[in-house]
Amino acid sequence: MEDNKVYVIVYRGYWYTDEYYRPYSCENSIHHLFYNKQDAIKEWKKLELDFQKTQGYDIFAFEGCTLEMNDANLDFDEMYDRYYKKSLTDDEIHNLTIKLDRNIYELIEYPKNIKCYVTWLPNKNSYMLSDDTTEYDPYSNIALEWHSFDDTRPEDRQNKVPIILGGTLEELSDTPLLLERLIEQDQNLTYRTEYKCLNIMPHEATINSVNALLKKQFFEIQCLTIEEVYEVEKSLNQTY
Repeated sequence: MEDNKVYVIVYRGYWYTDEYYRPYSCENSIHHLFYNKQDAIKEWKKLELDFQKTQGYDIFAFEGCTLEMNDANLDFDEMYDRYYKKSLTDDEIHNLTIKLDRNIYELIEYPKNIKCYVTWLPNKNSYMLSDDTTEYDPYSNIALEWHSFDDTRPEDRQNKVPIILGGTLEELSDTPLLLERLIEQDQNLTYRTEYKCLNIMPHEATINSVNALLKKQFFEIQCLTIEEVYEVEKSLNQTY
């Protein structure tokens, strides 16, 4: 049921390859959040069209465009001609943008109650962040490094991606032997000695166990709602 879903529009980023402009496909900060799918799609279409107009973004200007058109069973000459003569409808432009993987934004569907695990850094009074803003982005693209153990979208970028904490076991915990024993017993934990980092697969019981052993002044894994992630990222991208 739609009542159990939330729809977020994320910004993929924008960069130049020395030949043409294209989506960056990085961490994807959330720019909009909806509870109604049709409202989300309507806003997504508007954002894509506005970006193309304001940035002069040409969805045909990239290497391999003809091949991509053929793979999508589209007539390149016809669509190219109609695009530049501005005879395509907004829906046709949007569908073409998606088929060519030229969309700057992406619409993602999540369960409404999805749990988003983030790393809080008390000594820095900040969450662990990823800033993938390029010199060509018209606005910043700062995202929380969040993870979920939800399995409803196995293709999603957050699933199966570990939380990574850097440092020796002594630096991570006041009880390093207990942490070492936990790592040995829990298949969701891996410590890579050569890189001095602890990989934590997002699983609720595992995260609760690790959290109890971390030095709270340096690391704390918190659980946020998708709405809270959105509000934090919105604030970050308005600030910078």
